[in-house]
Amino acid sequence: MTWLFVILGAFNSLNAAGIEYFDMKNEDQPDTVKVAFLADIHLHDIFATTTKAMNTTLPKDTKTQQPLLIRSMYAQLHSTRLFNENYFAFIHVLDELAQKNIKLIALPGDFTDDGQPINVRALAKILSRYQKKYGMRFFAIPGNHDPVKPFSSPAGKADFLTSDGNEFGLYSHGHAKCAHNHSLCDDGIKHWGYSEILSTLNDFGFSKHESDLLYETPYKNREFSWCDPNNTTRCIMMPDASYLVEPKQGVWLLAIDANIYAPQWQNTPITFKGSSRAGYNALIKAKPLLIQWIKSVVKRAKEQGKTLVAFSHFPMGDFYDNANKELHKVFNSGDFALPRVPTAQTAKTLAKTGLTLHFAGHMHLNDTALITNNKSSQLVNVQVPSLAAYKAAYKVAELNLQKQTAHINTYTLNDVADFNRLFSFYDREWLYRSDNKQDN
Repeated sequence: MTWLFVILGAFNSLNAAGIEYFDMKNEDQPDTVKVAFLADIHLHDIFATTTKAMNTTLPKDTKTQQPLLIRSMYAQLHSTRLFNENYFAFIHVLDELAQKNIKLIALPGDFTDDGQPINVRALAKILSRYQKKYGMRFFAIPGNHDPVKPFSSPAGKADFLTSDGNEFGLYSHGHAKCAHNHSLCDDGIKHWGYSEILSTLNDFGFSKHESDLLYETPYKNREFSWCDPNNTTRCIMMPDASYLVEPKQGVWLLAIDANIYAPQWQNTPITFKGSSRAGYNALIKAKPLLIQWIKSVVKRAKEQGKTLVAFSHFPMGDFYDNANKELHKVFNSGDFALPRVPTAQTAKTLAKTGLTLHFAGHMHLNDTALITNNKSSQLVNVQVPSLAAYKAAYKVAELNLQKQTAHINTYTLNDVADFNRLFSFYDREWLYRSDNKQDN
């Protein structure tokens, strides 16, 4: 199966050796299928249902007078992403996709902001609405923010905004700060694990739809055994959400769960490292069966003439345009997201699977990398920009099933309805911080 890729759109075309560029008409052909990729949505439900006690402290929506559970602007300024405005950006993009009559939408991870019940349920509600109204199909795969750890755990945030512009803490039961005099308690803010997230989002890629022509997972019951290297009789069952689906005749979508939460065996009870800096460098060793399964999927796709597109949360290639070595000379090994760059050996292993096209998120940037193993094995890694960071954008791949070509466009968000809906609350926050001599 030989692929020819076209990377076009609102950003400048990205040059990569071996990728040929040519014009293609935008009109849909009978043999063309469009797939949208929305990465790093980081959805936070600003309209989450809250308790009566909390309602008295929350700002009220200027349109509906509904209490709003919003994070402070101070918190947003000290993050790599927005929290509150993501809600409006997400709705804007879904409406835009509906206007473009795009039915297949992939979500390559971090579709919620830390996998809290309020955010996962809000996502499910929104996706259900668009699925029923427009006949859309959504295919999600977890990122390191959904879930934060493989299993459910107490959590909370200290920077929700009050009606007077101050911050307050909100934590789930079981968290040490839940009973604190200055904190409120609500289990809607805990960190859900795989079990709860996948069951809530069951209809969006994590189970076979009645119209799917094919659906499979690499692991039975979506879990694999991970054993202590120093005591092979001590093992735990770890979740994996990967799946292969054929939603339309001839199109195979391969959703790869690249999260790796390494068990810390020395701790009692066992704790887990976060997945943020692990990615494919850790996956190669932690999930060897997954790599073998990917190879089998590629082989079957070629044999059956299927158009195969893979997506996951983490990059499969160097997203710094081959400047990784130079950056290591300037920055410390842990800085500038350098640990997240797949090593040359990791990229080579992934290219050996035979995959040719992969969409990734995680880095909140726009990039395209070509990974070459040999003349007959080339993998293109397409980095999808985040909807929660500047400049917000998403990708659409137009797959020509006959020619085996992929025409990839990047669409930026410019005018988002209601984007300034919360700005008056930030003004109040600024005044409060100024009056109370807090750092602005």
